Amino acid sequence: MLILVEGPDGAGKTTFIKEHLQSMLPPRPHTITFHKKQIETHPLVEYELMLDSYRPGVSKNVLADRWHWGESIYGPLKRGQSTLYGAAWLHIDMFLASKGALMVALEAPVDELQRRLRARGETFITPREVPLIVREYQGLVRLPTPMTVACFYSNGMAAAIEAVRIAHQLELRAAQLNRFTTYIGSLQPKVLLLGDKRGNDQEQHQKAFVPYESTSGKYLLNAILTWGFQ
Repeated sequence: MLILVEGPDGAGKTTFIKEHLQSMLPPRPHTITFHKKQIETHPLVEYELMLDSYRPGVSKNVLADRWHWGESIYGPLKRGQSTLYGAAWLHIDMFLASKGALMVALEAPVDELQRRLRARGETFITPREVPLIVREYQGLVRLPTPMTVACFYSNGMAAAIEAVRIAHQLELRAAQLNRFTTYIGSLQPKVLLLGDKRGNDQEQHQKAFVPYESTSGKYLLNAILTWGFQ
């Protein structure tokens, strides 16, 4: 299973993963856990290549404490900008959807998040930034995406049980696409776009329509975003 856990600082992501999700997942033979921090390379490298070899139903379970949602919020807030642009965002969403990923969004009231951050002596996030971060995450939850997103106001065992149930269903469906190694997109597409085999300039990244600069993939995905992604 592939589960990505997102949410504001103080929402309980690490607790949710370490104390609940890890104990719920079946061994295969074990689970890999990522704690994603500030990106250092291209977003397509950071958020796709690490998972490129993952095969639903076959590979080790993967749990991620943050993924690309966090970069889109904390990048502009703390660095003034993010390198995660529209076409790359859409491609990452489609890539994750084809892997059967479940995006878990943990939420909590602003005052409760502020209380938790004060209690743990947080210095990276200020109390005044918390409402903005909460609004940004709420906006991401409402965006159209081919991924499956589950929102929880609790980071307890009941939420973990439901998250694993959904992730298991996604894994079973996504496993049927394992032999289509370049496919990205919904597990039940209504339209298929096919292209020629990519050139040798991006050998490390063999997925379809990868939107690096000055590529047809970027042109195509930007056009899809302009038309309105469904």
